[in-house]
Amino acid sequence: MNVTILNLGISNVSSVINSLHLLGVTTRLASSPTEVLSSPESTVFLLPGVGSFDYGVKALHHTSLFQVVREISLASQPLIAICLGMQLLLDSSEESSCAASGLGLIPGSVLKLDPNHTKVPHVGWSLTSPVYLNTPSIPLDPSLFDTSFYYVHSYYCNVPTEYVLAKANAGASTTFAAAIYTRNTLGLQFHPEKSSFSGLSLLNNALYSF
Repeated sequence: MNVTILNLGISNVSSVINSLHLLGVTTRLASSPTEVLSSPESTVFLLPGVGSFDYGVKALHHTSLFQVVREISLASQPLIAICLGMQLLLDSSEESSCAASGLGLIPGSVLKLDPNHTKVPHVGWSLTSPVYLNTPSIPLDPSLFDTSFYYVHSYYCNVPTEYVLAKANAGASTTFAAAIYTRNTLGLQFHPEKSSFSGLSLLNNALYSF
């Protein structure tokens, strides 16, 4: 198994690399289209990210990876996007101060968690529940999401229900998409690399399910 980490320079990729090495996975960093194109044929691409939506979009363009990531997903090559990486899959974000456009791979927008209903940012372990979709193209068993994962975020993805694989709660009355999916592209709002056995188990199954 080979994993190419799309390095936008907007997250500490060491924890991701360490987790993948625990799973016996070979990793490499790609910070340019040339490095992406030189990836092994059997690779899974991983897009991590921490920070603001504007910063993420700017980094995608700065590294010239914006269109490359789109092409990976549109070609149904395996892609896992984590935290901000997942949010960048959408069309837009109300976090953006300049109306920056996301990758547009999954329809929807990124909205801010309501501080009147939950503590913002939402940090810590939250019980996550699978959404059982009657879609045979989804390779990952939804029951793998039936556990707790570690979250750190102030914004959430508002997408049509047919793209949602799992949901979680922030506070007593705020439910958000914890995992989304389309065309071999899996978005995870939580950090599997920081979610102990639960995260490693899901990440391992995801890597080998594509």
